[in-house]
Order: sequence, then structure tokens, then C-alpha cells
Amino acid sequence: MIFHIDLDAFYASVEIRDNPLLKEKVVLICGKSNRSVVTTCNYKAREYGIRSAMPLFKALELYKDPVIIKPRFSYYKEISNQVMDIFYSFTDKVYQLSIDEAFLDLSHSKNLYPSAKVAAKLIKDKIKTKVGITCSIGISNKFYISKMASNYRKPDGLTIINDNNIIKFIDLLGINKLWGFGEKSKKIFKQKGIYSTEIARKYKKEDLQNKLGTHLGSFLYSACRGDDYIDFTSKAKNKSLSKETTLGKNEEDKNILLKIIFDLCKETYFELLDKNYKAKSLGVKIKYSNFTSVTKQTTLPTNINLDLIYKISKDLFLEKWTKQPIRLIGISFNNLYNRNIQANLFDDSNEQKKSKIDYLALEMSKKGNILTKASLIKKNN
Repeated sequence: MIFHIDLDAFYASVEIRDNPLLKEKVVLICGKSNRSVVTTCNYKAREYGIRSAMPLFKALELYKDPVIIKPRFSYYKEISNQVMDIFYSFTDKVYQLSIDEAFLDLSHSKNLYPSAKVAAKLIKDKIKTKVGITCSIGISNKFYISKMASNYRKPDGLTIINDNNIIKFIDLLGINKLWGFGEKSKKIFKQKGIYSTEIARKYKKEDLQNKLGTHLGSFLYSACRGDDYIDFTSKAKNKSLSKETTLGKNEEDKNILLKIIFDLCKETYFELLDKNYKAKSLGVKIKYSNFTSVTKQTTLPTNINLDLIYKISKDLFLEKWTKQPIRLIGISFNNLYNRNIQANLFDDSNEQKKSKIDYLALEMSKKGNILTKASLIKKNN
């Protein structure tokens, strides 16, 4: 299940949330000079034909007396972070595309929710309750289809496209509403006699490439079939690496839970090392037996090692755990970037020495050696 979640008129919605008197007014988020461009606007403004990226002078021709609010980008970022934390409480596979949209891959969480619709409503309710704004969600097994589905019933919409309805949905949208094609591309389609998605599907891939060019032809071939031509995960702002485990039975034994956390830390951290990544933040996810979930994230120091990762994870877990029985635990490294090993070759700090030991432990684990933390092994009396 791939969810695409788009916050409705995000900047304007935040301002209206903070000042409910604006709810029935035309609200534009932009500067006030004649050279300004509308960053975003509320849905009331859109009733008059005003759109994002429209020059302010043109917007004023459509509606003479709007409420104009200067953007507060750092504030919007704080609100966005709150929403992303909610996303991480549902899955560690969050692919944030921008400040107001993200993909969530819940493919491995099917057993945690009765249906995709139930999971979507839980997400929407949590955003509405905790943040005070609405979102629209598109759900399918394809990133591309979910992206278009989220826009289908805005605002506060929910659209689920099953595999057997993908072609029907694409044809309903029509070729002019396929995501990713600008006005120039649409003009080319018309010039080449491709007036609909049905017509586009009649062509072989090579024929579309010859007719439109390699890239445009390949993209249209995939798009009119609902296939993922674009790797949306590679475009995500915050690459992440995560592991989670659903427990065989609901567990509340602290020692057992800490052992599970250590194993998750070890497995995830070793994969981080193996892929030559470092992470800017670490998160812990807890899902209780009643299916409620909490997450907690923190920023990581530059030099990390397995001992430190476990200590931080343990502290985050103990801070959030309410002693209720636990169904699932997860560990995630977020905002990944490439590790520069060469820069630290001659660093003899204690943390760096521990990191080098971790590399040796990684190689040992690849050879089948089982590693655990000595303090987690129960002593025999």
C-alpha cells in the first residue's frame, strides 16, 4: 500500500488555523509588492480563479480585496515537522517530497490495520486533531497513481485505486491531467495526434519514443498504464533506513524489550555502515497492543557507534514507553548522507576507535558470528 499525502493549501491552512476569522475570506500567501507571486492561496481564493505561482497583480484583477499574508517559512517548517512525526508513527518508510507532501509505504504494515481506508482515516484524524489542518490522501500499489489520486478529491479527500481500476482511473483523468507533463508536452501530444490516454496506449514503446523523443515517449508509455517511470523514493528529501519487528506476543518485560531494541540497533546500524551512510537523526517507534503508536526522534552527533546508538535508542524508548504491553518496536535512521571515511582515518578519538571496532564487528557478523551486548546477557547465579 503506497499512500501519497498532500496537506491541503498548507501555508494558507496554517494561517487560517491560527486566525479562524480568515476562514471565509480570500487568503493569499505572498509579499505585497506588485512584483510578488502568490506562493499559495486558500480554496476560497481558488473559487475566483486564483492559483499558486500567479503574479499578484493578476490575482488582484480576479479579486480586488484579498487578505495578503507574508509567508512565515520557518514556522511552516515547524508545522511540517509535526506532520512528518505523525507519518513516522505509522511507518518508518516515509519519503518526504516537499514541505507539504510525502509518500508512506505501508506495504509491510497491512496486518496492523483492518484496511487501507482505516489507516488513512487514522492518519487524517491524527493530523486534524494534533496539527489542526486537513490533508488529502491517495492510495494504490503504485507511487504514480497514488500521487494523482491524492489530488482527485481535494480538499480533505481520500481516493483508493485498486489494481483493476488503474486504467479506468487514468482514462477518467484524461491525458491533460496526467501528472508530470507540462503545457509544452501536452502541446506536442496534440500536434502528434495523441488526444487521449486510450490513443497513447495503442502505441508500442518504441513507436512513442520515435514520435515524441526517448524520454517523453518512455514517460508517456508508463504514465498511460499507471507504471512508476519515476523513482519517487530517490527524489525524497529525507532518505531513511529502518527496521521494525512485530512481536510474537504482546510484551511488557523491560529486559526482553531492551534486548529487542539492541538487536534492531545492531541490524540497522550495521546496514548503515555497510551502505556507507551516516544519519542526522535517530527515531524509535512503539506500537502498543491497542494499536496506538508513538514515535520519538533526536538529532545524532557526527561520530556515532553501536554503543552510543543503543544508549540513545534505549533513552528514547524509556522516555516514551508507558509500561503498556507492546506489539511492535522499530528503529530508524533518518536524513541519510554519504559517510566520508577518508576524513576520519587519522582520528584517534574514543568515539572514532569505537566506530572502527564496529566495522570489525560488521565483518564478523557477515561471516555468521552472533554478536550481542554483554550487559544484556543474564548472569547465571
